[in-house]
Amino acid sequence: MSCVPKLPRTGEAGQTLRQALIRRRQRLGRRLDPLALEQLYQANYLELAHRTPWLHEPPLSSPGGGTASFSQLYVLLSLLREGDFQRVLELGVGKSTALLQQWAEAHGAETEHIDDDAGWLEATVQKRAGSTAVHAPLARSTVLGRDIQWYNTEPPSGKFDLVLVDGPQAWRGHDRYNRLGVLHWLPEILADGFVLVIDDASRSGERALVRAAEQEVRAACPQVVSREVIGGNSQAIIATPRYRFAAYL
Repeated sequence: MSCVPKLPRTGEAGQTLRQALIRRRQRLGRRLDPLALEQLYQANYLELAHRTPWLHEPPLSSPGGGTASFSQLYVLLSLLREGDFQRVLELGVGKSTALLQQWAEAHGAETEHIDDDAGWLEATVQKRAGSTAVHAPLARSTVLGRDIQWYNTEPPSGKFDLVLVDGPQAWRGHDRYNRLGVLHWLPEILADGFVLVIDDASRSGERALVRAAEQEVRAACPQVVSREVIGGNSQAIIATPRYRFAAYL
């Protein structure tokens, strides 16, 4: 992964500070009513789905939770509609898998899906050309001084320009940092231009992952942009300048 640095313009530091303060106020306002925002993302997602000719069966979020939120589905559909991606990696399969596979089939793109639950993987990932399903049981690993459970498999081969981190499970106290394991694979699996989406970004383990991942990729590309989408849950987006639009979804 490489990135050409850009020289700052005069007065840019002050402008950047003002923008950061504005974004902080906006984030605070959004956090006060995430359920209302989830309804907004639901409406926007369904409208986008209606206008997307390749999306024949739009996946839906479950009212009971445990599946992709409408904010996540909105983020992914927006990225797939506007970005020129070639290879997508999904860690943790679910509702998003149906979205990714329909897009890949329509665009002749490749997707790879990794999960530790063999039955869930088989039921979720359709056997299609260009689509790879990898069953990877969890095994003990250590990242940033923390003991975690991570996928017991070699890093995926090649580079990906869109990566979704939504697995393994990390909602219980003893496994909340499991997703830090993707740091073992970064930035080697990332293409020169990429978007990295980390789901459940408001949880403590994922917040630690977002900080570490952003630091890791900024070492190679100081110009990466980032934002957090807040709905029923939250998604952190880290993108290179080629996909700058992802910071404004």
